[in-house]
Amino acid sequence: MSTRCLICESSAVLSNEAVGTLVMLASVIGGFMTAARRPSDPEAASPEVKPINLEQVLRFVTEGIELAQRQWAENQPFLQDTRRFQFMQHDCLCLRCGALFKRAPKPELNPDSGVG
Repeated sequence: MSTRCLICESSAVLSNEAVGTLVMLASVIGGFMTAARRPSDPEAASPEVKPINLEQVLRFVTEGIELAQRQWAENQPFLQDTRRFQFMQHDCLCLRCGALFKRAPKPELNPDSGVG
C-alpha cells in the first residue's frame, strides 16, 4: 500500500528513507556517465563514431558503481542537509503540495482482541 498525502491525497509522496536511495542512484548514474565519457583506448579518441558493445557497457556500469561508492562519503553532507531541511522531523514529503507529515502507525494485530 502506497502512502498518500494527508492534505491532497496524492500518491507522489517521498519518504525520508527513499531519499538515500535516490542519492545513491543519482551517484551511480553520474558515475556511469563519467565512465562512458572517458576514452578507454587511443581508438576511442578518433572522430569516427563506433557502436558500443556489451563488454564496454558492462565496464561502464562497473566503473560507475565503483565511482559512486568512492563518492558516497562526499554525498553524505548533501543527504544529511536534505533530510534536515526538507523533512525536518517528519517522515514524508508530498511532491505535489509540499506537505510534511509522519506516517500513520501500522495497526497491530492483536490475537487477544476476541475477534474470530
